[in-house]
Amino acid sequence: MTDEELIKKLLANERDAFRELVNLYQDRVVRTAAGLLPTYQDAEDIAQEVFVEIYRSLHAFRHDARLSTWIYRITVNKAINLQKRNKRKQWITSLESWFHSAGNDDGGRDSDRSYQADHPIQNAETARVLDQALNALPDKQRIAFTLHKVEGLPHREIADIMQVSIPSVESLIFRARVNLQKSLAGYYKLY
Repeated sequence: MTDEELIKKLLANERDAFRELVNLYQDRVVRTAAGLLPTYQDAEDIAQEVFVEIYRSLHAFRHDARLSTWIYRITVNKAINLQKRNKRKQWITSLESWFHSAGNDDGGRDSDRSYQADHPIQNAETARVLDQALNALPDKQRIAFTLHKVEGLPHREIADIMQVSIPSVESLIFRARVNLQKSLAGYYKLY
């Protein structure tokens, strides 16, 4: 089913349309929010808010962007608002694998992204250090980096979500990577 067909069903209040929308987008919304918020519980809570917002404002969807882009934009905005309310800026620890692959030519998609479960103490310390480094990034860099590295979104869609140009997205991701490498260089020399 296309986005247009789904939107028509939603606007017509067809019984299973909203359930289908949630099934299609729930995992993506939670993953995106988890990349921007300190806890998975916060991400799940934001996901609920996102779908309530979608339900309330679907009639205002302008069709000038893809449905997924609109949903990501709502997710990012709600996550940022939660961050501001809580005055906390922490990130998920699973980004470590992307930092390690930042220099790879494959765009960060190396085949060995396994999290080293056999070293829980080292992993907890690494996660703490990574969280601090990510917290230090400016908001726009964190958002672009997360949408690209966690969600695997193309630069064009990130530009639409963030309402900036593609070169701006490329610059934000590059600067985030450079800033992370600088702030984490000393830590990773120890290992």
